[in-house]
Amino acid sequence: MAIIPDAITFSGINVFFWSIVSLLRAVKEKIKPESRNSYSEILINNLKKNSTAVLITAKNEDKVIKKTISTMKKIVGAQNIYVMSDGSTDNTHTIIKKSGVQVIERKKSRGKAKSLITLMKYFRILDKYPYAFIVDADITVNSDFLDKALKIFADPDVAAVTGHAEINWKKRNSINIESFILAYRQRLYSVLQYAIRYGQTWKLFNATPVIPGFATIFRTSVLKKIDLSPGGLIIEDFNTAFQIHKKKLGKVYYHPEIWAYGNEPSTINDYIAQVNRWNLGFWQTLFKHKIWASFFSLATVSFVIESLFIALFLYMLPLTAFVLIIKYFPDMFSASLLSISESLNKFITPALLFTAVIFLDFIYTVIVAIIIRKPVLLFYGPGFIFFRFLDSLIILSSLFQAIFTKSDGVWTSPKRKRL
Repeated sequence: MAIIPDAITFSGINVFFWSIVSLLRAVKEKIKPESRNSYSEILINNLKKNSTAVLITAKNEDKVIKKTISTMKKIVGAQNIYVMSDGSTDNTHTIIKKSGVQVIERKKSRGKAKSLITLMKYFRILDKYPYAFIVDADITVNSDFLDKALKIFADPDVAAVTGHAEINWKKRNSINIESFILAYRQRLYSVLQYAIRYGQTWKLFNATPVIPGFATIFRTSVLKKIDLSPGGLIIEDFNTAFQIHKKKLGKVYYHPEIWAYGNEPSTINDYIAQVNRWNLGFWQTLFKHKIWASFFSLATVSFVIESLFIALFLYMLPLTAFVLIIKYFPDMFSASLLSISESLNKFITPALLFTAVIFLDFIYTVIVAIIIRKPVLLFYGPGFIFFRFLDSLIILSSLFQAIFTKSDGVWTSPKRKRL
């Protein structure tokens, strides 16, 4: 579920601007709801059964793939589900074959984007279906996801309908690192989606830089014009968004009521690997497609500048805090260090730094917890600054990776828990 690079911050001009836009969109839809009934229920059911292909790519997903396929079979039927087992070394392929869906197995992994291309070509998806529903192997979609999304496609300007990333809180009562990560992701997703993506995908702006690959429906006529694997990209989520905007293929639609959820990282190592993959994918896509004269480019570059600035601030935070407090321990440090500390304290004090970072960060947690009615966030909230610092390291290191390395798109499967 790739996110925009501004995941490290909940403050700044960009977040404020898009929050206002999101609020205006919500007010507008409250006063005058968008028309979603241009397709009749009979036509919707027909589109579900005969005109929507579900595409799933999987590598070593034997713990989750059965439930994902089972969920999708309730929506479109097995004959319209196409799955690629991409170099799996576990029981993934066996489980897929037993499920009764259309399947291809590849012994050597080539990655998600190339697997999607193979599925589309082998089964002639782009010629047989008007819509392609791309979902990850660990995803559970809302039962009416497809019904609501297909109604949106009644608007011919809509190129893709992307899902809202929900957090699955079932059986998460224990206090551990996994729950800590889950709580942080809940706050992060809430801010990024409700306050930012909701505004960016308003048809008046159409400026989202990412189409999350975990659950998105595309017009196949649009996919025909997109290069899903242009080379050098570790993920396709940003690539599809950039191409839709650059080639003016239509609008990307997002609404919180069209949702899905899957597995989140359960360890710090998995978290770092996933976030690094997302950020590296963004930088690679930006360098690949560059910018062009458009509001989309202006919005994206503005986000990048602000994100890098705040990432550097957070990166320097531990050192800054250390320098500020050494003045209170004159016997432990040299005169030169104490002089630096005294000078820095003239501009910012430890109390002010704490208020500006830790306290304000927790205020965001309180606001989100109230709005989405998740008081558990208040318990974990004081520690969220750790993840913000970690995210700042990842966004900066991934930038250097993007400059000096290339990716082949081959994935490394994370550890899964059964859905």
